[in-house]
Amino acid sequence: MPEQPYIQGNGEFGLEVVGESFYREEIAAVAQNRADERAWVYCTATLVPEDTNPHDTEAVGVFIAGSKVGHLSREHARIYRGLTWARNPSSSPALVDAVITNGMHIGGKAYSYTVELDLPSSPALASALPIKYPSPIRRNGEPKLKEKDGKWSAVVWLPARRHELHKHMECMSWTTENWDTVNVYVLNRQGIGLGFKLLGTPKPFWLSTFGETEPQISLDLIEPRVGLLSLQPD
Repeated sequence: MPEQPYIQGNGEFGLEVVGESFYREEIAAVAQNRADERAWVYCTATLVPEDTNPHDTEAVGVFIAGSKVGHLSREHARIYRGLTWARNPSSSPALVDAVITNGMHIGGKAYSYTVELDLPSSPALASALPIKYPSPIRRNGEPKLKEKDGKWSAVVWLPARRHELHKHMECMSWTTENWDTVNVYVLNRQGIGLGFKLLGTPKPFWLSTFGETEPQISLDLIEPRVGLLSLQPD
């Protein structure tokens, strides 16, 4: 039996799976996040060529923990078929690192999960390497701020890759009268709108800690998609 190839990534998790909304229950079974918290789970996904798919014989299904969670897009299915199985058509399905995020179920609304794969544009197959996530590693997608020496900080998931963020990774807080949280966002590359949500904190905690004045907010990369968010009362 051929050895199962393992595709080495670069930590950017730059390829989003499509069709996740059709597999919410299957993804939730892996994520196991609380309804009021976003998921943040590292795991291993299996890419399975679906030669008999009635809609697209070039399709590539994505499976996690034995359950289907979506597909590669038509474009990426063809790219990775050429890069992976064309080299060894008899090989078994390929493994790749994956991350599951989002997926809150709050206020009567179920938000979709996001499944992203650590697939670089030129994958290297390395069957001999140990799998990075043999079992899911679950982190809190809604991390709590912790105080040290007058500064508050939290390790956060970055919803976008570095080149999609503001060049200085500028951040801001935002809330409305109707929200019960104050959220912190990192601006997008264009600096338009709120950008990408990093963290939400209960409004009473925020006001008692930072008051009505915007704190000094900074974001530093720890990993390609993980940052250290720091807030200093002004």
